Amino acid sequence: PLPDAGPAEGDGSTVADPLIACVFPRAVPAALVDALATRTFGMDSAYFAAHDYWHPDCGYFSHSFRLGDAPRTCVEQIIQTFVLPGATAANPAAAGAVYAEWWVHRRKPGHAHQMHFDLDERRLLTRGEVRAPIVSTVLYLSNGGAPTLVTDHRFGDPVAAANGWICAPEPGRLLVFDGSLLHGVVPHFDHGPDAGERLTLMVGLWGAEVTREPLAPRPGANAVLPDEEEDLPEWARAAGMQPWADCGPAPSAWAPQLEGLMHVGVPLYEPIAGAPAETSELRVPDLFRGRFFVRDHWEVDQNVREEVQPTLERLEALARDVLAGTPNMAATERLVGGLVRFWGGAAEEQDPEEALQLLLGTTNSSAFGRKCAVEHCDFLLERLRHNGFVAALFWNLLRDQDVSDKFASAQLVTQLEPY
Repeated sequence: PLPDAGPAEGDGSTVADPLIACVFPRAVPAALVDALATRTFGMDSAYFAAHDYWHPDCGYFSHSFRLGDAPRTCVEQIIQTFVLPGATAANPAAAGAVYAEWWVHRRKPGHAHQMHFDLDERRLLTRGEVRAPIVSTVLYLSNGGAPTLVTDHRFGDPVAAANGWICAPEPGRLLVFDGSLLHGVVPHFDHGPDAGERLTLMVGLWGAEVTREPLAPRPGANAVLPDEEEDLPEWARAAGMQPWADCGPAPSAWAPQLEGLMHVGVPLYEPIAGAPAETSELRVPDLFRGRFFVRDHWEVDQNVREEVQPTLERLEALARDVLAGTPNMAATERLVGGLVRFWGGAAEEQDPEEALQLLLGTTNSSAFGRKCAVEHCDFLLERLRHNGFVAALFWNLLRDQDVSDKFASAQLVTQLEPY
């Protein structure tokens, strides 16, 4: 259980325990913050251009590296020199972290980011398992934009979020919080015409079990850079991304502070008088689309549960989008993973035949769909009773001429041999 936050004291800037959330006001020297904001992650930086960050269809992506390795970018340098020591001072469990996952966001003044949990996205999509980082952090690189909200709610808690803590952007400020907590960026109106954008570097500290993937042309979560220097993507070799000769000085002592966190009173979500009936569509302005208005306190939890064990109705709707529209890797991966879990976990009274037909239709629609299905082979062989049929299914996937040889691996053939 979380420590009791208790009533806000004084101006409401006190939180009961730094294990929930705390800040380090000037964790990173101003010169390094400025270099990150203007060169590494400037508007015209190679990083944003290479990832199509400004494209409306740009999905979530992040990068991962092993802590303790020699840094190959200034971001890895910042994480090892400042973020990791600060996180460990706030929460000793962070000392057990093996990998760091990092990503960056630029937001217009006032723009929000939906309430969410930081999760192992790959494991959620492919295995239906919910895992969170040990610690999550936000390093603010600007003083513009909306504040971060951290709540006291974890996925699966039997009680709704009761408290929240607001942290406003300030260059060099490091926010550290329990990686399993529900959080987001709330819409913000108190900004003048000259307000700047919100620029932040987020870092999740993980144990050895996190799912990491080789870097792909369009990376997903926890993408790992190639080992060889000459194989690094251009953005990682850009001048603004190179490690600095002098990355310091780090604070002589890391003292977690509670000042700067504004307590949000109980209840975190308030009932709305005259709210529409449960069966009607919940319509809110675009600015507030981010689970700031919800039908009940557990709506975000339910969204995650639908990924773990989706309903057939949800899969059918997703299949219509995937099969009828422009190929979308993230949506295809979500669909295939959901179909496999539905098929493999269907209750005795359910007929998984329709899910199987959708799975076959998706895998036949594109090489990427077949790749996604092959990645689920372990799960299928572990969970399904009709293993002989699974073997036949994958044999037909592998013999298709446009499936890359790397998916027809010796390991997969060995797995199928007993069936």
